[in-house]
Amino acid sequence: MRIKLLILFIISMVTLKAQTDTSMLIEYSYGYKFKDGLYINFAQFLENNPTRFNFITIDTDQTSQDIIENLEQSKTINFFNEFGIETSININEIWGCCVNGKPHVMWKNEFRLIPYIGSISHFVANITVYYESMHDPFYDPYYYYSSVPIRQHSNELVQMIIDMKTGKILEFNTDNISKVLARDSSLFKEFSELSKRKKRKLLFSFIRRYNENHPLYLPKNTD
Repeated sequence: MRIKLLILFIISMVTLKAQTDTSMLIEYSYGYKFKDGLYINFAQFLENNPTRFNFITIDTDQTSQDIIENLEQSKTINFFNEFGIETSININEIWGCCVNGKPHVMWKNEFRLIPYIGSISHFVANITVYYESMHDPFYDPYYYYSSVPIRQHSNELVQMIIDMKTGKILEFNTDNISKVLARDSSLFKEFSELSKRKKRKLLFSFIRRYNENHPLYLPKNTD
């Protein structure tokens, strides 16, 4: 465990050091080319330097042509880092992956496509929510009453954001957006003066404006 943590720490330090060399960075735009591979950590995403898929092995017999499906079926992933040392990591510990030039983030045991990328990125996810309820005899008087709660589930579409300053995934709501906007005093003041209803309505508008004021910078494409 200590060796694995040390290796991940070294990788993070190397990529973050490269990220501070602003002469090699460009402002992100829609045509940016992301390299395919596995983001072992958030720093690899910022550096556009994922671990290539041919450098990893997975613990599943899945033979699907869908790379993401095969990854999600795995519990652990073995990979060779830039020092040639093989290590393993739990699939839920990795930050994300990139397939066909499209970045995905790992959230709730699945890789989620990030369709809107910026200093505040945004994605949606369909999740299954489980809950327990008691039977109501007024709706079905012939149903045998039981004091045991009924376990049910439903599918819900949720919106999330990624703070690209920290790599953290947060719920798409006024509180979390307000915390990020606090880095921009002008936008934060304007947002704070709105009513609750207006804030909810203009959330995405403020995300776009924040991203315009604070572009996401990534390494220049070299190929």
